[in-house]
This record gives sequence, structure tokens and C-alpha cells, in this order.
Amino acid sequence: MIVAQSKFLKLSAQEEIRCCMKSYCDTILFYYLGHLALSLGNGELSEIGVGGSTFTLTELSELSNRTFFVFDKKSDRLRWYTDTTRWSYWPKSNLKLCEIDSKDLDHRNFPKFSYCHVDGSKDFNITLSDLRFYLNNLSENGLICQDDYGNNKWPTIVDVIKTLENNNEIKIIMVGDSSIWITKPEYYKFWIDTLDADPEFFLLTALCNITSSEMLGQTAKYFFLQSCFNKHMLSNFSESEQEYFSKVKSMNSPHYLQMPYATQSTLGLALEQNVSFYQLSDIYESIKTDDWPSIIPVTKEDIDQLPNWIKTELIKMHGIDPYKQSVRGPNEFKHIY
Repeated sequence: MIVAQSKFLKLSAQEEIRCCMKSYCDTILFYYLGHLALSLGNGELSEIGVGGSTFTLTELSELSNRTFFVFDKKSDRLRWYTDTTRWSYWPKSNLKLCEIDSKDLDHRNFPKFSYCHVDGSKDFNITLSDLRFYLNNLSENGLICQDDYGNNKWPTIVDVIKTLENNNEIKIIMVGDSSIWITKPEYYKFWIDTLDADPEFFLLTALCNITSSEMLGQTAKYFFLQSCFNKHMLSNFSESEQEYFSKVKSMNSPHYLQMPYATQSTLGLALEQNVSFYQLSDIYESIKTDDWPSIIPVTKEDIDQLPNWIKTELIKMHGIDPYKQSVRGPNEFKHIY
């Protein structure tokens, strides 16, 4: 499967490439979703703002035989990239480095893009312009990743996404630790159906604690990370699937953004890597009404089985995330798995 075969992740784990990167789970998703978008579409690759993810996209360029357009107005960042790329790793990548301000992109002609990454200015109007540029140049079933979504240092990014969503210009597909993946509304169903049916996404869902927003009564459906690796592997996975998990885990390193992170997204900050219990059981008796189930939900499975209208009440009336994990010890509640 594509993630376990990644040269980029292996090079990072071996410290042959060291740069500022997303969290490891975000990086896995960035690589996986990019490969999927390119394999399912015929557009090119593009990025606004050189950074650690530029290396990931370079590998995707080579794998897909697509041109990778890199836009950055600062020549020193472009030089840093060319000086540190180690061309021997991806000799067949096809790059077009463009020293240009993203505000000037609309005045030039470019091909359609299947996968795009926005990591430029955090100014509201510039970010809005960057995303609209890609939306206007998106190939059929194309996908866009916006960096720093949910990062408390850059609240304007959330404002931009909500503006586009409220205008029905985008639909959300995935929310990561510090990234969000969006597409045009007409491509939304294609992506949700594709992910629901993809075997590797099923494995990544288990490995990276990816949850469907449907569990929280949200519509339209999207997926989101819970900010940590799942160290508890389900017993019914096959030996080959277990090997996949081991391979992907082995390519992690301390150089990725570590979660939870004080100025990062609040999505999933309460989730602890080694915890398997949920705080809802602590307060369930004090907030439930007569029409709620009398049995206290303790595990994730218990919470999953609660009616959606109860989950909606927990979120909207009580401001409670039912999946927020507890720090209690293993003798106080039963394990999820």
C-alpha cells in the first residue's frame, strides 16, 4: 500500500531529510490523499509557499508523472528547496519553480490541478484569493489541502474556510491536526464514497484515530483526526495488515510536529495516546434525562450506540465532546479493545 512504501517518510525517519513538517498523522494523510487524488484524476500538482510538505509533493510528482508547480514570492525559499531537495532521491520528478506573488496568479495561465497545497500568507484576503485560485483551476474530483487550519496562531484560516463553506464554494472532506482538505461541492460525494470504500483508508482510520463526523450527528459528513496514533490494534486484523501498521509506525520520528501542541488545533487535544476511557461515564448520571438509556456508556462502542439525538444534545446543550478521553487508570474502567 502506498503509505508503507513511501520513500519520503523513510528518508525522514533516517534523518536524511530534516525540515519543518506537519504532525506525522497529517503527513501520512497529506501523502495518501495526494496520491489518491492524482491516481483518480488527470490534473497536475501545485503548492503556494515552500515548506516541509514540498518534499512530499516532489515524490508524488515522480510517482504520478505529473508536473509540480511551486509558487513562492521569496527567492531564498526557492533556493533553500533546490539546495536541500537531494535531486537523486526523485530524479524523475518534474518541477516548475515560479518566483511569483500568489496575488498575481490569476493573471497567468496554468493547467488544471488534481492536488493543491496552500501554505502561504495567513492574511484573510490573500488566503481566500489563494483558495479561490485553486478552486477555479481544479480538475475534476480535485482536492485542496489548506495548512494551519485550526492552528490558534492563525485564526483567519478558519474564518476563510467558514466563509467559503457558508458560500457553498467548498465541502470539507478531512480535518487533520493542523490541515484541512476541501473540494468543490460537486466532487464531494465522489470523495466521501471513495474513502468509505478504500481499504487503505480503513487501515489509516484505525491507525490514526480518524473519526467520521456522523458519529457526532454532523452533516454533511467529513472525517477528522484525533491527534494521536492508536497504539491499540484490533485483534481481527490480518497478519499483512499488522505488518502495514508496523511499517508505517516505524517511519515516525521526533522531527514532526508533536501533538498535542499548545498553539495548535483544539480538535482532539484531550485525547491521550495511552488512554482508552471516556469522561462521559463520569458525568452521565448527572446530566441524563428519563428518556436517555439508563446504562452508563463507558467505552467508545458504548458511546457509538447512543442515539444521534443524544449526542447532539451532549454537544449543543451541554457543550460536551462525548469522545473526550479520561485520564483514569485501567482498573477503573474496561478497555475499548
